[in-house]
Amino acid sequence: GIIPKVAEPRIDANIHTTKQSYSYYSSFTEGLRSLAMNLRYLLADEGQIKTLAVTSSTSAEGKSTISHNLGIVLAEFDLRVLIVDADLRKPKLHKLAQIPNKAGLNEIISQDQSWSDLTAPGAVKNLDLLTAGATSPNPIALLNSQKMKQLVAEWSQAYDYVIIDTPPIGVIADAKSLAQEVDSMVFVTAIARASRKAITNSVEILQNSQCHLAGVVANMVDPELDYYAYSYHDSYYNQPQENTEERAETAGKKGILSQFKRR
Repeated sequence: GIIPKVAEPRIDANIHTTKQSYSYYSSFTEGLRSLAMNLRYLLADEGQIKTLAVTSSTSAEGKSTISHNLGIVLAEFDLRVLIVDADLRKPKLHKLAQIPNKAGLNEIISQDQSWSDLTAPGAVKNLDLLTAGATSPNPIALLNSQKMKQLVAEWSQAYDYVIIDTPPIGVIADAKSLAQEVDSMVFVTAIARASRKAITNSVEILQNSQCHLAGVVANMVDPELDYYAYSYHDSYYNQPQENTEERAETAGKKGILSQFKRR
């Protein structure tokens, strides 16, 4: 997936991609919708992917924002979606969704509370949210527990998709505890913030965990080089020309690769 850098990284659920309404077009929203469609048709060895853990190499790469907005997009497809905040050190989901965080995943595991009693409705229909709850002194023990394995299995039965926001795998080992419990991992990297060394190290950790890696989401892509979201759609909706898509795709890939090379 390719997500452009925007001033307000949030989903606009009411955009209309027509020539008349082009001024209201959101490249961020379309980037997330494209990512969601890619995940919809992605398969693991066992079949359809339903449970996804989202991680990154370092902090502040936008993985929590991607997790939250990806859940909204999938719910818009008339799918039942649960977003779980499994960052028990620095939870963020409740801030993004603007909901209380009095009790959540921590209490469900450590105090054996019912997860269905602690979920909150999201911003759109079919979306449920489960916050992290109180911060934990030993998150790895909780995420690596038999109770957590049981929860992932129960969520998979109750929802079409479960998105689990985890801490950066390149910084702490919490995300690695879930690598074998979910159908696939999604690796978010912010081009302007993550170094090549940090990305390489994180990918090696994921490979060593023998998890299924869905792929990489290039986040905060420079709009000037994001031809998928800008040049392509501008040409498509306003000035349709022959072979526009092929030229935009080639230019987009070169632009994104050049941003990685800078790091």
